[in-house]
Amino acid sequence: MKESTLIFNTTKLPPELNSKDELFKYLGIGKDEQALLKKWPTKGYKLKIIKKRSGAKRNLYIPNDRLKYLQRLLLSLTERMYSPRYPVHGFTKNKGIITNAAAHQRRRYILNIDIKDFFPSISRNRIFGLLRNIGIDEEVAEIICDLTLIANQLPQGAPTSPILSNMICLKLDKMLLDFCKENHFRYTRYADDITISSHTYPAELFSHPRTNFGNVLEEELSNTIRSIFSQNGFLIHPSKTWYMTSKTRKDVTGLVVNEFVNVRRKFVRNIRSSLFKVDNLGYELAQKEFRERYPNNGALKENLRGRIDFVGQVKGKSNPIFRKFALKYNQLFSGDPITIPPTYEDILKNSCWVLECSADNKNGEDMSTQGTGVFIKDLGLVTANHVIEGIDDLSKLVLFTPIRFSEKWAITSVIYSCQHHDIAILAHDVPSVKYHELEKARANASKHENVVAVGYPDYDPGDTLNERKMDIVSFPVRKGINFLEMGGLVSQGMSGGPVINQKHEVYAIISKGGIREGRQVSTLIDQIEL
Repeated sequence: MKESTLIFNTTKLPPELNSKDELFKYLGIGKDEQALLKKWPTKGYKLKIIKKRSGAKRNLYIPNDRLKYLQRLLLSLTERMYSPRYPVHGFTKNKGIITNAAAHQRRRYILNIDIKDFFPSISRNRIFGLLRNIGIDEEVAEIICDLTLIANQLPQGAPTSPILSNMICLKLDKMLLDFCKENHFRYTRYADDITISSHTYPAELFSHPRTNFGNVLEEELSNTIRSIFSQNGFLIHPSKTWYMTSKTRKDVTGLVVNEFVNVRRKFVRNIRSSLFKVDNLGYELAQKEFRERYPNNGALKENLRGRIDFVGQVKGKSNPIFRKFALKYNQLFSGDPITIPPTYEDILKNSCWVLECSADNKNGEDMSTQGTGVFIKDLGLVTANHVIEGIDDLSKLVLFTPIRFSEKWAITSVIYSCQHHDIAILAHDVPSVKYHELEKARANASKHENVVAVGYPDYDPGDTLNERKMDIVSFPVRKGINFLEMGGLVSQGMSGGPVINQKHEVYAIISKGGIREGRQVSTLIDQIEL
């Protein structure tokens, strides 16, 4: 079997590709439409010329609705035949410029190589030869070429061009990957952007020893590298080949990878500037200025939203820069807000509430109590049993969160209680939109592990959630019940609060503690038996 077929499923091609009649049937192309196939390369596209910042022009060929529909049908067939190699990050599921950049973070030396005229350099003969090589009938291969190429090149803008370009690059990927493995380099490709990185000086990449960073001329690259590109019918872009060292900012597909994957500072400054202009000039004037400066970037509102979402993808949705930008965007464009997920801190504050009772029991005894309750997924509102023990009238027990102190909610019934485990689960009338739920820990706690005990010790209005970092010292067993002991002090009022791990998952519910108690004990959550 030829090497180029190893990554293709040639043993069982889709039956739709067995003959031209089966392909036409699959595509829904009748005899009259078949006669138009040869004309589609000129009639089926709309040319859109994009001016680059460098002044050069890029031709985008946008297929009409009918041709785009047929190309998408062909795309589903090619996806069944081809699986990209692991260094390929462009036009593949669950990968993109972020995963491509992440592969090279904290590498000392990076070389970026750009393929010149990537899509235009992939001709009809190359696509036809590829299809024939993987076992597709000659007539079927001709039809696919008729439907996917224009002006003897893959059109940028067609749904089929990305995957066909990846298939064409199979041999290139294989040769560069073998070269990099041999020299202990790391290789990735995102479309026409190729990145090679190393922890040690990559002498094998250059024709002569290189001490300076910056632009690399083609003749400065090693004969091996130049030969790999020429053998695969590609030209190296002379002005877009760039060498970076530990002394420089290192960029991969537009992202900074010196320590971790990050957006450029200029990118962040531009977002801040755009938001400022909309806020101070008004949207119409800001939009006018934006169109004059970036005529190909569409509407400012959509562009801003996309850039802010991208910051969230790279930095994470809990990052303060993303959240600040998103909040400002939502203030300016309230009708189309960006979703801002809660942070772990937000979830924690909104899942741990105060339970308070200032009532006497039927014997006239003071049953004033205060504790903590926590909302846990699949369990409900959980607290320590001793917090509610002895309270005859649940209507005297109120539930509230300090972040919305004026809202008081009722406990309607006790779903579960166990004096030995010191656990209670309570029914309540709090609407689900008012609180968050923590997750039960997926793994078992371990000795000496760092945990956080959470609650409201001796709560007074104005107090905030108390978080105490501790470590697990033992797992005592009392009357056949497993508990968790912590090496730190908890206070009255924290009873019923959660003990959480570093992932904000619940290990246990605080039971007893404080100076008068010999041990700071919590009930493991997996002891609850409903």
